[in-house]
Amino acid sequence: MKRIKTLTLEEQQTVLDASRYAPDSRFRQRAHAVYLSDKSYRLDQLAEIFAVDRDTASAWLTAWDSVGLMGLRDRAHPGRPRRGIEADVEALEADLERAPQHIQALPVRFHERTGKSISLATVKRWLKERHWVWKRCRRSVKAHCNPALFEQGRRVLKALQDKEADGDIELFYLDESGFSSGVSGRVNVIGLMNSQGAGYFHPVETTVTSATVAEVMAGFIQSRPDDKLTVAVMDNAPLH
Repeated sequence: MKRIKTLTLEEQQTVLDASRYAPDSRFRQRAHAVYLSDKSYRLDQLAEIFAVDRDTASAWLTAWDSVGLMGLRDRAHPGRPRRGIEADVEALEADLERAPQHIQALPVRFHERTGKSISLATVKRWLKERHWVWKRCRRSVKAHCNPALFEQGRRVLKALQDKEADGDIELFYLDESGFSSGVSGRVNVIGLMNSQGAGYFHPVETTVTSATVAEVMAGFIQSRPDDKLTVAVMDNAPLH
C-alpha cells in the first residue's frame, strides 16, 4: 500500500495551509492528498476523492517524499516563453517606475499579471531596448541608526531569549524568502522558526504583502498550543 512518510506536526500544518490557501487549485489538491495520506487514506481512496487514476495520486505522494512541498507544483512547459507584447513591456516599465529598487520582483509581477514566466535577464533586455539603464548602489545605514533604540531592542531580545531558556515562553523568529528555478517558477515562503529548529512555513505564489503576513500569523497562532505564551520576533520590514 502506497503511503508517505509520517508527517511531523509542522509538516501537517504546512500542507494543511497549502491545501487551504495556495493560489493554484492543483497545488491545493496535491497538498490535500498528502495530508489525507498521512491520515491513513489509501491510494485508491485518494484517486476516488480527487477523480484521478492511482498512478497520478501515487506520483503526488512520491513527489512529496522526494522533494517536499516544491514537488507538488506544476512543472513548467518546455520551450522558450514567447516575447511579451507591447502592453506587457509597458506594464513592466510602469512597475519599475513605481518601485525602481525592486527590479528583482519584475518577473514575479509579470507572471502574476500574464500567467507567463520570464527570466530577469529577459526583463532587463526588454527594458534596455527601451533605453533603461540601472546601477547597483550600496549605502550604509550605520549613520542613520539610533543607538538608543538599537540598545533597547537588544535588551528586549536578550530578555526574551532568557525566558525561552527558562521554559517560560516559546520564541519564534519570522522571515521571508523566495525560491525560483527554471522548472518550478518562483515561490515565496514565509516561515517562523525557533532555536530548536521547530518551524511553521507558508508558501505563497504571489507577492508578499501585509495581508499575506497577517494570514500567516493567523495560521501560526492556530497551530500553537494554548498552555504557554508564544512570542514571534519579526524584522522591521514595513509589511511586517
